[in-house]
Amino acid sequence: MSAALADVTMGQDQQKSDAQSLWGRTSRKACIHRARTELLTELSTLTDDFTKFKHLQSDHSCEDCIKTKKQSDRVAALMSATAAVGDASNHNSVLETFVPLDVNAQFRMFDLNIYALPDPAHLLQRLKDYYAICKTSPDLVCTTSCFTAWRKAGKTNGSAKLIPGIPADGSENVRVFFFDDNINLHLGGTHDIDGICNLRDITTGEFVDFSVGQNGFQAERAFKHTTIHHSSEYNNVLVQANILDAFGNPDYFSKIISQYSKPGEKLIVFMDVNGTAVFEDTINGKSASDNLLSIMFSQLEVRPDEPFSFAWGSQPPVTIEKPTELRQIVKQISNKDQEFYRNFWSYESCHDLVEQLTKQSNIRWRQSDEHLSLESFFETYEGYLSEEVSRSGEATADGVCKSWITCYQELKAAGHSTVLNSYGVDTRRVIQQCDNEQNVLYININYEMWGKRDVDAWTAQFSLVKPDALGGA
Repeated sequence: MSAALADVTMGQDQQKSDAQSLWGRTSRKACIHRARTELLTELSTLTDDFTKFKHLQSDHSCEDCIKTKKQSDRVAALMSATAAVGDASNHNSVLETFVPLDVNAQFRMFDLNIYALPDPAHLLQRLKDYYAICKTSPDLVCTTSCFTAWRKAGKTNGSAKLIPGIPADGSENVRVFFFDDNINLHLGGTHDIDGICNLRDITTGEFVDFSVGQNGFQAERAFKHTTIHHSSEYNNVLVQANILDAFGNPDYFSKIISQYSKPGEKLIVFMDVNGTAVFEDTINGKSASDNLLSIMFSQLEVRPDEPFSFAWGSQPPVTIEKPTELRQIVKQISNKDQEFYRNFWSYESCHDLVEQLTKQSNIRWRQSDEHLSLESFFETYEGYLSEEVSRSGEATADGVCKSWITCYQELKAAGHSTVLNSYGVDTRRVIQQCDNEQNVLYININYEMWGKRDVDAWTAQFSLVKPDALGGA
């Protein structure tokens, strides 16, 4: 575990032992009452003894003072452990209000209604419930958000992925991080702009504008391509993540979390999947170097001064009228020919495409005005490739960034909470690299609103799972 993340660990090893030994995962609900009773009994006895010693001061070293100091530490540990058991009780009582999904009995799956509620009061309660579950879950939470609701709202922030907003002047010593490559922080943070972050105040249910200058939010840059909005009024850190930064820096996620969190805080880390922790569109049978080119193409765009026609070999020409991602141009050139698209990804083809495009237009990194030449593109490519080689090809595992896997393990060891949050059916790919699938709590947002294709794709991934196929890191 990194030293910085260890600093924000919520308790001592003794506290974890007290809580975990008394309510193991498999019998958690049955043990809660007994655990709480045992902890409170010991706490009561120690507290009674503690009141007998009134003269404890920092410069005392008598036997009674030493005993009292040890009891004081034990009281603090037991109070924390008792609170942890209380969290477990609250976790289960809240979860009982969610609608269970009958998809596969081997998994814990629930539906949560957020976007079909009769009034704002119901939304506030559901927000509080979701926050409570994410905060108190000892296991990984996997949220599949409602794409239908987001699409109906024009893919704007107000109906996007639900993120609890934590007022800094409240009683919650909690900090929430949200990593996603599509937050669109460069556009601002209002509810009606294109974006993927539905930040809601847990005390009012109101949308929190996370634009620079609003609600205490300010912007900073990290690594090469990452933008961060953090606030003095809300304990929220929004990270417009970049998969190349995550790929090229083994401490990418951990370093950001360490920099923007404080010792003693409970952390809840919401994590997008594709394009954030997982390389999108990795191509089976292709080398790491070829896949790296595909990933870099997804982070670059052509910005034409005026529309132009672009031809590639014998493929039908395409017209480029507005800023367009390089990888999207390759898809347009492919003209739905999957074999052509797969075979395109080689150093030679990518070099020739970038060379031709730079003669006709400007190429820049997404959310950046920095012009990229042919030479600088491949210098950057060689740098990332050297990083992969230097780490013996271990920058990723099945397309999942090792920087994320390491961070998740650190968070879990420190007693913090992690929530995968995606619109797709891609989360199991991440889960299989970092945890046992049967430990995961699955929460679907407005499952009844999903389209048939989304429902079929989501249920299909679990219908084929057999007990002996389950496992985890």
